[in-house]
Amino acid sequence: MKRVLAVAVLALVARGQWCGGGDSAPIRVATFNIENYPRSERQIRGAFALIRELDAAAIGVQEITDPEAFARHAREHLGPSWRFVYCDPCPVQRVGVLYDDDVLDLLTTHDYDEAQTYRGAKPAFEARLRPDAGGEVLRVVVVHLKSHRDYVDTRRRQLLALQPVMRKARQSGERVVLLGDFNATSDDDREALRRFADATGLHWSSRDLECTSYWNRAGECPGTPLDHVFSSDEPRSIAARGACESEGCNPGESCPTYVRDISDHCPVALDLR
Repeated sequence: MKRVLAVAVLALVARGQWCGGGDSAPIRVATFNIENYPRSERQIRGAFALIRELDAAAIGVQEITDPEAFARHAREHLGPSWRFVYCDPCPVQRVGVLYDDDVLDLLTTHDYDEAQTYRGAKPAFEARLRPDAGGEVLRVVVVHLKSHRDYVDTRRRQLLALQPVMRKARQSGERVVLLGDFNATSDDDREALRRFADATGLHWSSRDLECTSYWNRAGECPGTPLDHVFSSDEPRSIAARGACESEGCNPGESCPTYVRDISDHCPVALDLR
């Protein structure tokens, strides 16, 4: 099966539908905060239907409250080759990486406790994956920083603590993607993200996204870009998907049914060069 998929990827490259760089295989990754998964059967079906549409080989996920169920549901809805690895120990809302074992081989996982700058904080979680089609190892690092507008300083401290971790990863020569729910609710948060990119040498790939969520604040439905992606190289493309794509950032007086059925966050997918 892996050989068949590798041939299919090479065919896409030959037709110009994928854009690879150097000796690295082209690959799509994504991030998705699936609000307190699993909330309901409707959420399970909707979330995995959307994940299937993303056509990504690896997805960093957040707010997984039942990781064993999530892994089982992935196999049921996506196929038997799908695997889920996640932080351990970790708070109830786990962060982890869902990946297709027919496309990527898992090398190592690691919890970065540096992100736990306050009681109850989540570690950053890394999965190192080798593409079957060849090229550099891919390091996917997932974060879920402190939420709510009042905690800008807390998030800034988490980013500062992660700087040496991500500088070292950047210097490894492997492809690096840092993604997740950064809870960037203000201009001060965005300034902290800009400084983080400068300090680590990572490209702030999601900088120009207009929205990544329908996070409900004070009864409103703002298009705040909470979720972000940093990568060792500028991606070929990046986009917020789900309702952020189909409904837009400001759908009107009420949130789309997507929020009730799946999540208050939209997945973000990017194609690596």
